[in-house]
Amino acid sequence: MVYIRLSFVMLTVTVSQQVFADWTFPGYCAQKNSYIRDPNLPVSTRLPPLPVLPKTFQVQVEAQLLDRKVTKTGKIFYDERRKRATVKMFANNQLSTSIFDFDINQTIFVNNGSCYVRDYLTTDQSILIGAKQTGNSTSGTLNFDKANGLLYKGRKTVRDINCDWWQSCIIWPQANFTLDYYFSAYNWSSPSSPRQVPVLAEILGSKYMIPQDVPIHHIYEYFDFRNKIWEDNSVFEVPSGLICPGLPITKTVPNLPQTFSFNEEIISTDGVQSGSVYYDRKAKIIRYLYTSFFSPNLMFVIQDFNTGILFFC
Repeated sequence: MVYIRLSFVMLTVTVSQQVFADWTFPGYCAQKNSYIRDPNLPVSTRLPPLPVLPKTFQVQVEAQLLDRKVTKTGKIFYDERRKRATVKMFANNQLSTSIFDFDINQTIFVNNGSCYVRDYLTTDQSILIGAKQTGNSTSGTLNFDKANGLLYKGRKTVRDINCDWWQSCIIWPQANFTLDYYFSAYNWSSPSSPRQVPVLAEILGSKYMIPQDVPIHHIYEYFDFRNKIWEDNSVFEVPSGLICPGLPITKTVPNLPQTFSFNEEIISTDGVQSGSVYYDRKAKIIRYLYTSFFSPNLMFVIQDFNTGILFFC
């Protein structure tokens, strides 16, 4: 087992020992629940305010998983008000969908006509969406979170966009890594949002595996950030007719009254049939009044469950 010795100096953390495999943290990390300027920057460097993500947004993303030699493209949809998110990723000529339910801390995976459920923290997508499970705050969205500690590294140009560069040192049970985020500078205008928007994120570190740790190096480029969701509600839903083993039942079957009636219309290849249904549970009787497919005349049917007799008129 490898232990980490952390020494705090003026709200910074100096990580002096190696963590996992042959990867080490940088010389300085911001203390948790703080954001500070990198001590290596000129003293005159202004510490900008932290970017704040909107409560609802969508964004396109291209993920370069360099350690796996894989490129993925997709979209992220985030809705804090309803405590949900969806990530749609396209790779190897296949579309996979991950639907996050922060109320029950679970992720629904839909891929190639199959569906299964996993705990939120056990998924790789938790790095992409964020580590918080409560869904009560977007501060942890995309894992950009003051709780992780944020070190301001200055300005940097990314895709010809002037950006503020922030870095967090993150220690998880299964991985240690730095997360570098580049947000458009506060005075840079974006097409669909007056806020600072994410432009690029880079993860560099090591993941605990058996028999040996493996390196992590991911780059996420964000495009077309919009401060509302332009798709319909179906992006957060399991496709119709698909069964997901392990998905908890959160809704109950509604209770019908003891007596009720309704009108119905039945459409089939034989034609259209309309009628009325009268149901009495206490009396154990159902009455039907309808026209058949083959006759315009009104038909009258009673089902008596007391006697087991069916009456036609």
